[in-house]
Amino acid sequence: MQRSKNMKRLVFLIAILVTFGPVAAQTSPEREPLPTQQMRALAASFGVLRGSFVKPLDGADVVNAAIRGMLREIDPQSGEYWTEDEYQEFRRGPPPGTGGIGTELRWRDGVWLLSPVENGPAFKAGIRFADQLRAIDGLEIDAFSATQIVRRIQGPVGSEVVLTVYRGEKLKTVPVQRAVVPQQMPSLSVLEGNLRVLQLRSISPNQLQSAFRLLKESWLKERFAGLVLDMRGNQGGLVQSSVALASAFLPRDSVVASINGRDPSNSRVFRASPKDYSDEVAEDPLTFLPEDLRKVPLVLLVDGQTASGAEIVVAALKDHRRALIVGRPTFGRGSIQTVTPIPGSGAIKYTSAYWVSPGGKSFNQAPIQPDRVVLEQEIDADFSAAVSVMRAAIDLSPTKRDSAK
Repeated sequence: MQRSKNMKRLVFLIAILVTFGPVAAQTSPEREPLPTQQMRALAASFGVLRGSFVKPLDGADVVNAAIRGMLREIDPQSGEYWTEDEYQEFRRGPPPGTGGIGTELRWRDGVWLLSPVENGPAFKAGIRFADQLRAIDGLEIDAFSATQIVRRIQGPVGSEVVLTVYRGEKLKTVPVQRAVVPQQMPSLSVLEGNLRVLQLRSISPNQLQSAFRLLKESWLKERFAGLVLDMRGNQGGLVQSSVALASAFLPRDSVVASINGRDPSNSRVFRASPKDYSDEVAEDPLTFLPEDLRKVPLVLLVDGQTASGAEIVVAALKDHRRALIVGRPTFGRGSIQTVTPIPGSGAIKYTSAYWVSPGGKSFNQAPIQPDRVVLEQEIDADFSAAVSVMRAAIDLSPTKRDSAK
């Protein structure tokens, strides 16, 4: 009798999956039917676990685990499932008084890598770029999603979290004190030979406003010969801000980047145009930058932590031959994540498209290669190479050649 009831539940589960299948298929360009045999296998597995697993199981927990496993298996870099409660918590954000450690998570080759903010709590505690995160407070994180890892890392300001990382074939335990991590604002410095260096560690509207203001003020005081844009450690930011930064140094309407997805709604071309980088399309917010400043010789300084939105900028300026790239290959993070709510059942996050450079190259899992590679991972070596490349570029510029005739 009990087996009969269980079979009825399984049939009902399959019916639900088949019923909702066409709804999900509407968002798929190919509108493929659900694989009946595999759906039966899923329902059968559900029944076996409910009836024979060593511990009692809640049916909802089993199904939630199946959804999480599906997303993690097909999209290990970004796939996640949030229940309704988890989704609402995600939308609310962390409660007041929550501290962090100043590091980004990066998925690469089956492991979570840490990318610490320079002089942030994690960096000061000894965490370095590409440290592999293995455990948090002694708990292994192999099966954790990015959201679950972040939740465990975050906590009350002033409290401590212990990270276990793998570096150089050794495990290392690093205690880190949580804190409110301030945003790193741009800075502009002067180099010999009338050169400027703009350090930009992330890309956001207020950071760009500050960066452009620094450039304009310096330019109006004295027109400089060249600009080194230091984007080492830059984790990127908002798409509009990334397009705006590239647009500041490109001719109007130049292609900055494209996104390509299977669904036509996930394909688009971004240009150096106000409608693609500003909500105030009636007036171009970049017109306040002097035109000559926007054409100044440019060198970009990058490293393995240069990622996401920062790579949009690097790829655009490299492909248009607007800037020379110096340093080490970038991280190679050029994917678009979409969060789709499932009515009454939370939401899923998945990769929906890839970024493509103006030259037609995808830089997801394919780092952008510098024009001049600097093997030594030292600040002085990076700067020396960038300045050398900049001076060579200035000496070979059309203005210099013309004046020499």
